[in-house]
Amino acid sequence: MSGETWWKKRKKEAAGKIGDLIRRIRLRRRRKEKGNESGCGKEAEAPWENPFLAYSRQVMEAVLRRKGMDYRAFRPIVIDTDMPGQHFGEEDDVDQALAQMEQGLNFLEICTDRPQYFTDWKLRMEEEYGLIVRIVPKSGEEPLYGNMVLDFERNQPLHRELFSGDRIYLPFQKRRWEILKQEEIHAPEAGGSPDPAEAENTPEAAENKEKPKEDYLDINVPIGYNRLAVRVKKNDRS
Repeated sequence: MSGETWWKKRKKEAAGKIGDLIRRIRLRRRRKEKGNESGCGKEAEAPWENPFLAYSRQVMEAVLRRKGMDYRAFRPIVIDTDMPGQHFGEEDDVDQALAQMEQGLNFLEICTDRPQYFTDWKLRMEEEYGLIVRIVPKSGEEPLYGNMVLDFERNQPLHRELFSGDRIYLPFQKRRWEILKQEEIHAPEAGGSPDPAEAENTPEAAENKEKPKEDYLDINVPIGYNRLAVRVKKNDRS
């Protein structure tokens, strides 16, 4: 093989390797952009299990207070999990949340692809609480009337079409919930003004002052694209 032929071959091989490298870089960039568009971004790169599900009701009540509402005005839209077998033989995310929510609930819509799964629970709600549960498919063809979306999916993008008006969007697995340090609690990125339960001259504040800070968790909860700092009692998981 002549020196010129060898050089051309090496040049062709190098060009091929550079081309492969460029294609891989472009592919990673497209994947990253797709993740950002879905609202997940970096948080979607690593599997994550929400460790605060046991405080679901407390978080919902705290978010309602921050929005100037009480539980009687709570009209949740539950987006069912897309991984119903995540805990074999145990309750999934939706089961845990519904068990906490049911008492005092006046309205409920469930968007699901497994309506038969909720049949017994739906009947029990009607018998015990007189609650008529509306079950609709995930296809999005049915109108929704709730004021807070509780999204329990894991592998789908945020449902931007549900970010409308005063509706609150609370994703449980798609964006990370994080414990706040004391100095971060009132920072603007943590949700701005404090929970009414922490404000002065309220029954909640009077009760809180009697208990040490160690009895509480301050959680940075995602609300749509934003975040909100909420406080929950560690020993109250009902």
